[in-house]
Amino acid sequence: MSDNTVSTPRRRPGAIPAVLCRPAYSATSSNTSTAGVSVSGNTVAVRGLSKGSAMVTVAAEDPEGLTARQTFEVTVPNRAPEAVETHFDSRGGR
Repeated sequence: MSDNTVSTPRRRPGAIPAVLCRPAYSATSSNTSTAGVSVSGNTVAVRGLSKGSAMVTVAAEDPEGLTARQTFEVTVPNRAPEAVETHFDSRGGR
């Protein structure tokens, strides 16, 4: 499932061309308990938090109002079990 939206507003006289301006990025997750998202500059990070799936939407907007949006699905699998605490005696047993 993908939602691609691009709109192009009329350029104001004397405005700086959009190719010279950096867009502002944002990102959202449909299930923040499964997938967390963060934005730093032009980097979007998605972090798996728990088993499940989420739709992540990344949007960009330049100073003139030109926007773009992309949505994609993220699936977080079951994590491998981790040993929390192990005790061994001197004979090699537990």
